[in-house]
Amino acid sequence: MNIILSEKLKNIPKLPGCYIWKDKYGEIIYIGKAKNLFNRMHQYFDVKKDSKTKQLVENIADFDCIVTQNENESLVLESNLIAKHKPKYNVLLRYASGYPYIVLTNEKNPHFIYTKDPSSFKNSNIYGPFAINKFNIFKFLNQLFPFRKCSPLKKEKCLYYDIGECLAPCINNIDTQIYAKLKKEVANFFRGDNKILLSSLENKIKDYNKDLNFEQSAKINELINDIKLLKSDSIKGGNIFNNAETDILGFYVYSKYITISLFSYKNKKIFSKHQQISEISTNDITDIIEVFLIQYYSTFNALPKKCIVDIDANNISTIFKDIKFGKPVKTNLIYKTILKNCEEFYKLNINSFKYKMDIINNGLAELSAIVNNETLKEINIFDISNFFNSEKIGGMVCAINGIFKKKLYKTYVMSNDIKSDFDAINYSVYKEYSSRIKKNMPMPNLIIVDGAVLQINAAIKALKLLNLNINVIGLAKNDYHQTEYICFNNQTIQLDKSTDLFKFLFNLQEEVHHHAISSFKKRNKY
Repeated sequence: MNIILSEKLKNIPKLPGCYIWKDKYGEIIYIGKAKNLFNRMHQYFDVKKDSKTKQLVENIADFDCIVTQNENESLVLESNLIAKHKPKYNVLLRYASGYPYIVLTNEKNPHFIYTKDPSSFKNSNIYGPFAINKFNIFKFLNQLFPFRKCSPLKKEKCLYYDIGECLAPCINNIDTQIYAKLKKEVANFFRGDNKILLSSLENKIKDYNKDLNFEQSAKINELINDIKLLKSDSIKGGNIFNNAETDILGFYVYSKYITISLFSYKNKKIFSKHQQISEISTNDITDIIEVFLIQYYSTFNALPKKCIVDIDANNISTIFKDIKFGKPVKTNLIYKTILKNCEEFYKLNINSFKYKMDIINNGLAELSAIVNNETLKEINIFDISNFFNSEKIGGMVCAINGIFKKKLYKTYVMSNDIKSDFDAINYSVYKEYSSRIKKNMPMPNLIIVDGAVLQINAAIKALKLLNLNINVIGLAKNDYHQTEYICFNNQTIQLDKSTDLFKFLFNLQEEVHHHAISSFKKRNKY
């Protein structure tokens, strides 16, 4: 277990939610849920583990958590995240079906429907999704509220009318005001306004226990537990979800740091999130949030219909005119949960953030001294991936001030005429910077290639054809395929593995290597 992971594990919240295990490349490898995140996540590192869990734990290098309002919401969120990311170790849940909803139809004589696909019930009252089995609730609702039970409507009364569980619209003309009152009571039920009902059920348990009817008592107790879970369920979005696609941004400020959490919802369900910690370089939080949103939304073609954010968004609304910006209702449960996630994300990640930033800042300073360039704002790193020399793919990753910028990553597919890795590097470098020249884009301050003198010369050859003068260094490996020294200006500089420079360069090298291999596998469908 690495130091960062060990420290983060100490700060896991003892709250319900989802946990996301990641490998050393930041790839999601497993998603799970828990009533208590702290207890569940620490169980993975117990001595006794089955073979699957042991293999999973060996690949864990980092993790993330999402705090939810309750257990039911974490179950729904887990399903959504697994469907989106399809993690390697979530084999059993990878293709899990959707969770059920309860629909109160919008008809002259409405009735309840239990379904996993509510999309066809337009203008109806839809409650859910429910991650636990709510069929008991469905049956109970039919007993509690006297809507019709038959579909289609029959022409004569049935037993349900005789026992008081149906108004019998088959023989009676039901006043619309009666239905309106019942619908309001159903809405109140799902909002958790059911104290009188719960009290009545608890009295029934006492009566059943007196009669030694423990089986029926257990069923009522199970029903009570299900009803209590509805109290703060994921259906309580309030007016925050007027649109199908809504982003909600929360932030948490402590000392000189700000944590930003942006959760994206579709049909009242979380389908993605983006969280980060940054140092505060200005006193204006609005400026920081605006920059975050501009950078975030600039990477997407499809924008949300609405963004809930607690700042004056006049400036940013002129940039993204298709997004309706609004302020949150601070008492809303979903918004309060997102703020809680901001705080917990800070607690989990602040130490690792400081540790990584120290490595980046120190590593950049040492590297600047080596290449005699005080300004290493942008660094580009190149690598080549191939399979038995049959097809080569070049990869380039970009780091701005030491931070990876994935939207600037590139992949270069080679023709069969390019046989060697040297030719592949030459092609990739020429392709990248000839494109930048045409687009009048800025050039990097440093280029790093995976290799030694031959690879460096291949890159320099491409730069000369473009009349560009950019420093190029190589990261060379020893006979055991371990990075050992820097090649620069026909000199070799031995690397000490204990230094921040080595850690910084190794991280760059691992990132571009993973990017190149991932691009190759994706193209060849491995």
